[in-house]
Amino acid sequence: MISCVRAGFGLQSLLLVVATISIFASPSRHAMAERVFALITKNVGDPNFIEAWRGCNDAARIKGDRCVHLGGDNLGYFRAQNRAIEDAVGEGYSGVAISVTKSEFIAENGLPKLIETGVPVITFDSDLIAPFHHLRQAFIGVENHLIGRMLARELQNRLPFGGNVCLMSAGPYDPNLNERINGFRSEIRKTSDLGSQPPLNGSGGWFESPRCPWFNKDNLDLAMTQFRQSMLDDRLDAFITVGSWPLHDPQRYVQTFRNLPADARQNRPLILIGGTGAPTPEHVSILRDKMVDGLVAIDFYNLGNVVYHYLVSLTQDKVLGDLPIVQPHFIGEDAYSNKDDTQ
Repeated sequence: MISCVRAGFGLQSLLLVVATISIFASPSRHAMAERVFALITKNVGDPNFIEAWRGCNDAARIKGDRCVHLGGDNLGYFRAQNRAIEDAVGEGYSGVAISVTKSEFIAENGLPKLIETGVPVITFDSDLIAPFHHLRQAFIGVENHLIGRMLARELQNRLPFGGNVCLMSAGPYDPNLNERINGFRSEIRKTSDLGSQPPLNGSGGWFESPRCPWFNKDNLDLAMTQFRQSMLDDRLDAFITVGSWPLHDPQRYVQTFRNLPADARQNRPLILIGGTGAPTPEHVSILRDKMVDGLVAIDFYNLGNVVYHYLVSLTQDKVLGDLPIVQPHFIGEDAYSNKDDTQ
């Protein structure tokens, strides 16, 4: 059934864009030296970014190029990403794609130094905030407000009378994650306003827990501690993440869930995970076993594929504009019905 899910990711449209860009990117490669393109992400250990790098590198290898994956680990966060940007200066990369952590910090530190070298720079997955759009040539990614809205719609479908909800994010600065939170709150409030939204305090019957949003700093240990505390909080009706941190290590998630007291498992809040990659067999098993109630998924592999082709087009002075082409899709526990679903 994964093939059906991937079709739902807008793959046909995605491949059409990739093919179109490839037309621009094609003098013969036989006499050309290998080009190296860099993906600078928030966390080099994040499975979604590893998938994006794989998509980039697989596409690059066909053309005799390669993609490298740079960035910090979960301990450094935006400062580590800035160091990776500064380290990229002078490395001779043919193009750089950045998933932004804290716009102001990298825009005032490493990013201008990288741009001065003349290397094409785009953002993907997480864009610079509007005042700094001039520092990148394009954004390629997902409609992040939509991810938040999809999470809110599913929440309201399941629990139409409201309750108490706890959100989880990485930190207060990530542009894409803030957009998802604002989309979630906007949908609950039934407003089209995409600007900054304060925490819910009764809109649609929903209240945000005073201790939330949890900020896990992109750290799996912290994320799992926060997840467990939420499961033990009998005041919560829903636990919703705008990123996939609890599922970064599926085996650990299962172990943490099963180690909860029996009454906590039985009376757990609704669990919705936003921003996962395309479902893995482990995700499917977790859904089937009702340890998670739903995912909002993104195909990061194809996102990386498109990033490569777009960067190649920029090396040939082709300007195509932003490409918000990867569509998120909701996947519930009823999406898989037989043992061949992940084939």
